[in-house]
Amino acid sequence: MGCRITEELVRRRAEHNEGDISTLEELSLHQQDLERIEHLDRWCPNLKILYLQNNLIPKIENVSRLKDLRYLNLALNNITKIENLGGCEFLEKLDLTVNFVDDLLSVESLRDNRTLQELFLTGNPCTDYEGYRNYVVATLPQLLWLDGKEVTRSERIIAMQQLSDLRQRIAEQQKAYVDKRQNTEQKFKGHTELSSDSCDPCVDNSQLDEPTPYTPESRIKMHQHIAEQRKDKGSKPSSDVKKVPRALEKDGRMLNINEGKYEFHLTEEDDSNQYVLEVGCPRFMDSSFIHCDVQPTYVRVVIKDKILQLVLQEEVSPDNSLAKRSQTTGKLL
Repeated sequence: MGCRITEELVRRRAEHNEGDISTLEELSLHQQDLERIEHLDRWCPNLKILYLQNNLIPKIENVSRLKDLRYLNLALNNITKIENLGGCEFLEKLDLTVNFVDDLLSVESLRDNRTLQELFLTGNPCTDYEGYRNYVVATLPQLLWLDGKEVTRSERIIAMQQLSDLRQRIAEQQKAYVDKRQNTEQKFKGHTELSSDSCDPCVDNSQLDEPTPYTPESRIKMHQHIAEQRKDKGSKPSSDVKKVPRALEKDGRMLNINEGKYEFHLTEEDDSNQYVLEVGCPRFMDSSFIHCDVQPTYVRVVIKDKILQLVLQEEVSPDNSLAKRSQTTGKLL
């Protein structure tokens, strides 16, 4: 069975905001086996960035009251239709990579999202429809990027000239795909029922060797199977040891390291008698991937397992140190 969004879970994921969820602006609930979006519009009304990727969510819902939402990541879920985002007045980026969106006409629901600049639909069935890109580009004139590729002015002009014909062709392909999917699901359901009688000599077992269709239902079963395997296997220490860069000289002195080649600025402010370190982090990177460690003689920042370590010329007080991210640029201060 999947999981539900609970207040305890949200507070646990809001540690960077001292557990206060009412003022939370960024929340990551990825890889939680969640089956539904719920409660967040009431508990976290100020959200600007919401990560819900790699769950089991079948429907976009209960987010329309998140007026300040800028970025919604729903990649790797079970969504088949784009809907219920009209109230997200400032939405800039929507990621639906690798879902099951077959209702391409549902992108028309995003017309009222005037600030939407980036849309990702890579890995969805609808991207195989002939005329897919041109239809989306013409339907959403505010869009600047589609599937990571910039929308050019000439591309948009040509697409808009073809919109009427494109829409008709998309509707026909969409209907054909849905019919085919339903027939496949019915066929697979019949095979599943036959499998219980697979020892019966009257049953053609060769039919049971056909590959299972990749559907929201099969994905749920796959997750359930993986969860059962983890439960049976239990927690075992991994034999794989990740190579860690050398952080010390042989005499014990700390080394400067920039494993991820991140842009940074370290300055000493004489007026306030403090060091200020500014690290360039991607704006939409989840803060759970960033860890800071301040010691008297050095500071270490780990970003997605890449180490940035800087030796300080003078000792500092770790207890008086503060780390925060810019809401506009994503930079770490």
